[in-house]
Amino acid sequence: MNKNSDPSVNRLAFIDGLRGLAILGVIYHHLFSAFTPPGYEATTIFGVEVYPYALLSNGWLGVSLFFFLSGFVLYYPYINQNRQMNSRKSVMDFYFRRAKRLLPLYYFSILICAFFMHRTYTDPSFFKHLLMLFTFTNIFTVDQYFPPINWVLWSLGIEVWFSLLFPLVILAIHKLGHHTTLILVIVLSLIVRIIGADEEYALKGNPYLNPVKDSILGCMDAFVIGMFCCYVCVNNKFGFIRASNAILFVILGLGIGFAGCVIWDLIAMKKIATEFSAYVSLVLSLSFMLVVVSLYRLNSMIKWVFSNWPLRVLGMMCFSLYIWHGVLMVAMFSTVRWVFTPTIVIHYYLVLLCIAALSYRYIEFGSVSDTRKLFGFASRSKS
Repeated sequence: MNKNSDPSVNRLAFIDGLRGLAILGVIYHHLFSAFTPPGYEATTIFGVEVYPYALLSNGWLGVSLFFFLSGFVLYYPYINQNRQMNSRKSVMDFYFRRAKRLLPLYYFSILICAFFMHRTYTDPSFFKHLLMLFTFTNIFTVDQYFPPINWVLWSLGIEVWFSLLFPLVILAIHKLGHHTTLILVIVLSLIVRIIGADEEYALKGNPYLNPVKDSILGCMDAFVIGMFCCYVCVNNKFGFIRASNAILFVILGLGIGFAGCVIWDLIAMKKIATEFSAYVSLVLSLSFMLVVVSLYRLNSMIKWVFSNWPLRVLGMMCFSLYIWHGVLMVAMFSTVRWVFTPTIVIHYYLVLLCIAALSYRYIEFGSVSDTRKLFGFASRSKS
């Protein structure tokens, strides 16, 4: 079997672990956000208002981490010179691999949702909206930005467009260099988010996301910063972060990330202007970069916290977990026969894990013969 087709080869274990944390945050937000809203259990210490549950109030930010890690992971084989992006054939090979990786499960989920969960087949716009989902153009609209058929598909559309633009970003890096490309993308994304932060673009019932601020260009800097982080790690930049002090920078990065969550709490509670939301993405990206670079340099048991097997497996299955968790949530909790109790929540998680495991094994990687390796039981590369 081709090495590059084996999902267990050349993985960084802590990257899978961070993906695991991201998917746990997203599922928590969709399931439990009503129980830990912005400002939950806020308290005052020495005259300063403290938000101890800000992280739980903003589990949706796991999507921002997904965008960042996508940039890191896609760029990793290219910065290591294991792959090239220097010809039309290499670009088409990249597109083929990404299509093979993303499209089967994405399209399968759309068909399942359309057949079993959609009730408006007679609506003249039904097939139009279906076509928009199949062509990833729904994210350019207001009413279909969050597809009613499965609202979580908005971010997968963004991910696909990142993949389409990835060769252009590499071309820009070759022509302009990493730093210039990074600055240009950050400025462009920031301008888009500043424009999109206007409340006229806000979607009813969602205080966090909108089709302008969270468009492809509005989110693009997180992806490119992830690529830049990969460049920093592989080329040993940021020499001030060493194995001996990396844990301190992990803590600093986590602290900055928590501060970003507090800012979002303040925005959601309208204690600070909505315009500040344009800048929070940069705060979070700085947090992600410090954590990833530090974990890349760490050589201690502390790294296990982010790369233990259960967390890694969740990260490896994050695509399937993400694409099915909302569908199952609607199926289980939108009818009166299910009561939101601890028992039912446990039931939900168990069913979701089973569905995701089957989806991961037979749809995402149906061509991989070694199931043990697929779930991380076999020997893995250095983390």
